[in-house]
Amino acid sequence: MVRAIMAAAAMAAIASCNAPIGDMPLAGLDLNDARVVGKIARQLPGREQVAFKTYALLHWPDSKNYCGRPIGQSGRKAATVGEAVMQTLKFEADLARTREASRAGAVSQMDRLRERRTHLTDQIEQLVRKRDVLYARLGAEAQTSREAKLLDQEMRQLRDRRAAVENQLLQAAVAT
Repeated sequence: MVRAIMAAAAMAAIASCNAPIGDMPLAGLDLNDARVVGKIARQLPGREQVAFKTYALLHWPDSKNYCGRPIGQSGRKAATVGEAVMQTLKFEADLARTREASRAGAVSQMDRLRERRTHLTDQIEQLVRKRDVLYARLGAEAQTSREAKLLDQEMRQLRDRRAAVENQLLQAAVAT
């Protein structure tokens, strides 16, 4: 009986090793740990690697940079690596379409504000990536480094500017 249980457990472990990385559940993973994110991302194709890293940095609810609401139409957080990647790719495609539409024709005040918000979000994402590279390079010493402090200060300023734009958007939406 014990042998049968051990054999079943071994078969389950082997089968889970062959499972696609996209089916890996996010529950229990610490996506604030760059090593965990890197290990998972390395198993994904190029564009999906970037999408997963973006999800972990900006859209994962436990991230320090989480925007406060899940991305995607479903309004729920991703349960697997594959869902996280797909939500992020769809979100970024929607942002790209919005940017393109705002450039195509006459731009209203709302469109300009949305474009400004998107631009500020892009700048914040770039700084987050720079900070993560710094932390990967310096480890625990990065927290007290001058460069990290400058990056954090610039991120705070950009977040404040983005919050002001969000407020303007809210006021403009109420006025219409």
